[in-house]
Amino acid sequence: MANEAAEPVYGRLHDLAFELVREVSALNASLRPRVCEAFSDVIRAVNARYSASIDGDGIETSVHAQVEKRIDTGSAVAGHPASTAFLRQIYRDLYGFDGLVAELARFEEIYTSVPGSFRQVLAVPASYHRLLQIRPFAHGNGPVARLMARAELVRLRIAGVWSLARALARELPRYQELVAAPADSDDSGIFGNQALMEFCRFFLARAVEEAKWMRHLLDPAALLPRVKLFCEEERDAARLPEGCYAVLREMILRGELPRADVESIVPFRERKARQISSSLRDRGLLVSGGVRAALVPAFPEEIVERWFPGLSRE
Repeated sequence: MANEAAEPVYGRLHDLAFELVREVSALNASLRPRVCEAFSDVIRAVNARYSASIDGDGIETSVHAQVEKRIDTGSAVAGHPASTAFLRQIYRDLYGFDGLVAELARFEEIYTSVPGSFRQVLAVPASYHRLLQIRPFAHGNGPVARLMARAELVRLRIAGVWSLARALARELPRYQELVAAPADSDDSGIFGNQALMEFCRFFLARAVEEAKWMRHLLDPAALLPRVKLFCEEERDAARLPEGCYAVLREMILRGELPRADVESIVPFRERKARQISSSLRDRGLLVSGGVRAALVPAFPEEIVERWFPGLSRE
């Protein structure tokens, strides 16, 4: 470490890193894989909107979400997220040209070779802050830094269905103050002065808070009553038939549903069961890969605020 006074701060950072791993692991374990997969599309859209609110970068949210999806699914450019090649490709994917204007060799050397799993977690906010200090691209460094961080979290298996951009944007004045504070890396290659360590503490604490909030938001005990109210309101408005809640409830709890199981879930004849499935597919709440494939959940934009209140509001 740079000095002995920094040791207590480093200890708190280590505790926050451990807590983040624990909270994200609990969040991911609480959801069925197909629910996680479907909700990831929502998170990518949320990340894109909040990222734009942080920097006003002018990127189309759909483009940002597409780039993030490639990161999440492993189809982005190969290599470490802190490598020059990775960062240049992310920038090209976002803006359509290579805007690199500063050298990244030292940055790459430091942040692609961090030893130890927990120090690698701590390096996520440190590299984020350092990249914004270097400002290697002509513009748009903020979105690139957040997508780099997302890729690092994916690599460390602590990305999951929570929004880093939302976590940072919800305390935007403090975030902007900490990002602006000069903080050079020290000889250890990760941390520098107190300002950098304070940003790391802020980043990790907000991430932990966001993962906890998301776990509560997606807890079936809290989510299912909102889904039930939605189905009742849509039924009363003649936009969905009776019986939809029972299907959606099983879908959320089980993650996917063989088509034949719909009849056993709703107390109606086969024709009515097919009508329910068809209505839910028409609203984009269920999807399938073919006529015989199982039904899986989907979360179209129109229901996000009703099912997940507070997620999209800035």
